[in-house]
Amino acid sequence: MMPASHDFRNFEAGINPYADKTHLKQLRFIFLLFALLMASPLVNAQIGRLSQRSGGGEDEGEQQSGPTDKEKSDASPDTAKVLVYKPEIHAAYTLQPVTAPLHNFQDYSKNLTSFQTCLSLGNPGSAFLPLTFEHPSFHGFQLTGNAFSRNMYSFDSIKFYIPESPFSEINYMMGKVKEQRLLFTLSQRIRKGLIIGLHARYANAPGIYQRQRGYYASGYFTVSYTLPSNRYGVMAAYLNDRSSINENGGLTYDSVFSDNTETNRKTIPINLTNAVNRNRQTGVILQQYFNLQRSLTAIADSGRTRKFKAGRIVHTFQYSRKTSGYQDDNSITGINAGIYPAVYGDSTLTYDSTFVYSLQNSLVYSNIEPDTSNTKFPFQYSIGIRHEITRLGYGNIANQVNPILPAFRFSKTEYTAYTDLSKSYKEVWPFATLKGIIAGKTFFIAEGKLCLGGYHAGDHSLQGTFFQQFGRKNLNGKVFLTAEKVSGQPDYFYTTQYSNHFRWNNNLSRQNLISGTLGLEMKGFNLRLQYSLLDQYAWLGSDLMPHQYDKTLSITRIDAYKLFQPGHWVFDLRVTGQQVNNDSILELPKVVAKGSVSYQMQLFNKVLKAQVGISCWYYTSYHADAYMPELSAFYRQNEILTGNYPYLDAFVNMRIKRARIFLMYEHFNASFMGYTYYMIPHYPGADAAFKAGVSWMFYD
Repeated sequence: MMPASHDFRNFEAGINPYADKTHLKQLRFIFLLFALLMASPLVNAQIGRLSQRSGGGEDEGEQQSGPTDKEKSDASPDTAKVLVYKPEIHAAYTLQPVTAPLHNFQDYSKNLTSFQTCLSLGNPGSAFLPLTFEHPSFHGFQLTGNAFSRNMYSFDSIKFYIPESPFSEINYMMGKVKEQRLLFTLSQRIRKGLIIGLHARYANAPGIYQRQRGYYASGYFTVSYTLPSNRYGVMAAYLNDRSSINENGGLTYDSVFSDNTETNRKTIPINLTNAVNRNRQTGVILQQYFNLQRSLTAIADSGRTRKFKAGRIVHTFQYSRKTSGYQDDNSITGINAGIYPAVYGDSTLTYDSTFVYSLQNSLVYSNIEPDTSNTKFPFQYSIGIRHEITRLGYGNIANQVNPILPAFRFSKTEYTAYTDLSKSYKEVWPFATLKGIIAGKTFFIAEGKLCLGGYHAGDHSLQGTFFQQFGRKNLNGKVFLTAEKVSGQPDYFYTTQYSNHFRWNNNLSRQNLISGTLGLEMKGFNLRLQYSLLDQYAWLGSDLMPHQYDKTLSITRIDAYKLFQPGHWVFDLRVTGQQVNNDSILELPKVVAKGSVSYQMQLFNKVLKAQVGISCWYYTSYHADAYMPELSAFYRQNEILTGNYPYLDAFVNMRIKRARIFLMYEHFNASFMGYTYYMIPHYPGADAAFKAGVSWMFYD
């Protein structure tokens, strides 16, 4: 029999009894290799120097674009050149300079740094809900909802650095009730062509309400090597990301908050008293390329060009393991509160788990270049194929382990009996890309892919983009038109579910999306108009069951962004307007806006640069989706309105050479505009709080 008290801490150790032990040995070997590299004398010397200093690093979302002219003029005089790039299927790596912009430095949360503004459950790291339309996922094996995916690291998060000298950065933020976030990045050239790197993240947000804590511990190691001739290159990374999120099910009585009858938030009753969501992803990516032609550096220096580029062969290997689990030691509380609609197993204990293992190999021939603005070649192209093997399944606690089913031991006193719902899929994805360049100003890109076999058999997508650059000097303006057609199976989450309180097995139709986007980009101004048609849209209804809309949804969206700086003032405004033809199926706020106004100054003989300002974000009233903790997903509800409330922050951003500091009084209007700032039904937003952070880069 399962003991009354048990522990879920060993969940991260792995949950798949069918896992190939060979892969685990390979992972351990790679981890050991990285550890040995990091133990080199050069790295130890760098870490020793860092231990004697304090500092901070670039915010995760700020290294994707190069510096503006304004930022270049503000750069520290002792800043070295560091480039960063991400793995790309064609090995056409876009190198971007690492910058340290002061503008919007106080926006440390990912949920507020782009057009994709999101709602949360009132605490950093909690489940998120996008406020703007996002295309549904067609090519994944998500076994639970994706409410935490934006907060988790993935292969897309991995960055490779090219430093001139040893480079490191530290970013630390602290807030109310011991909220902390620490980011650390280290990159160093060991020898010519060989670069290693380390990125680590620690985030802990206890929250102001009961059982609201969010904890994240993540990191990845990188190593890259390029021959002096640049004809062959290889890079590899090992990723480990895990999180533990307490779930309180929302407030039992909303009136206690809205009437402010209890100012001590920790004493307000909640619906779930002992529930937690845990997620972990580990994996390895290895990419290598071989250029079919020798480098023409000398020829290029002489002014000559090659009439034909033979391109390169690229091989990419990926292995990933995603596990998730939901535990509630007191399920009867959630049943009585109406959180759980049914009980299929134990009414007192919930212990669900899922796993998805993926092994991918792709082979590509490509002559695509990252920068095509000055190329003389009218066409570039690539063709490739990806083979993917996926194994997935569900687990559940059994009071009496069934001897017929394979059992996996979590600890000395815990067992999990696996159901027969585990499946394996093999899929083959051929894909191709064609790029056209005319006179260095007119471009088009066409891409297509198709799935052969497996769960996504027949899924396909076609995408095309046309854009025209303009401008008298640097071609800093662009008009573009993008069209795409995607047809794919709904995410696996909507077809199959097996847990203590939710079970379904659906045969859903293929979803079809047609979308077009017209846009204009100029220095400091962006405008985008998007129109989408979506057939057979899959979603969770108010009954917490998957549904599929047998008609067509139409979504119209317009985005506008303007940044202008008259004198010492900086004005930043982002506005999104959107309209859906059927709000009962998909409801979105009509308007989402975020803006700031700040005053820039330089003090102490221009040693210190500072910005003092106020920022605001706002969205119109609408029926925001409700949240289901066990599914890690949001579902439709049409009873409670949220929104129509401005969130105001006052901030001071400062920079002294390499160091940036922010001081912020977040949501300072919480105490005098009424207690109506619910983001998600039954989940109030955060109260006013003082927060501070520091970022420091080192180049030695």
